[in-house]
Amino acid sequence: MSSPTRPAYRWTDYLLGILILIAIGTVIYPASKYLQPRHTPPVFSGTLLPVAHIGEIPDNQGLVIEYAGKPWILLRTEHGITALAGICTYRGSELAWDNERSLLVCSGHGCTFDQYGNVLRGLATAPLETLQVRAMEERIYVARRAP
Repeated sequence: MSSPTRPAYRWTDYLLGILILIAIGTVIYPASKYLQPRHTPPVFSGTLLPVAHIGEIPDNQGLVIEYAGKPWILLRTEHGITALAGICTYRGSELAWDNERSLLVCSGHGCTFDQYGNVLRGLATAPLETLQVRAMEERIYVARRAP
């Protein structure tokens, strides 16, 4: 009985295999970054995050920012800078700052809120949520209030 013979591999066969593996890796690795879900870090109470530069907010006006996946309004008044939820507590409509009257006005049902988030008029019964605000070195930092 004769023994089976093994095929003879040349060095070019090994090189071709290595090149194929490299080509597959260069396609799969970059594509894998897009297949993974995007993770946003959770926002914990008391964690200060920079959200704006002080110069971005003119006096007696507001700036809409996004924080923890929600719109917020930074207000700069003579009393300082406050951060209020940008969503009405009645039905969740967006709020806008009215410079002439110095009020937050709901686009959905006309509810109005003062610069501290208190309900002045309308169907809303709960005040707006506020954030802690700190201004340090020309930057504005906000954080959720501790429960």
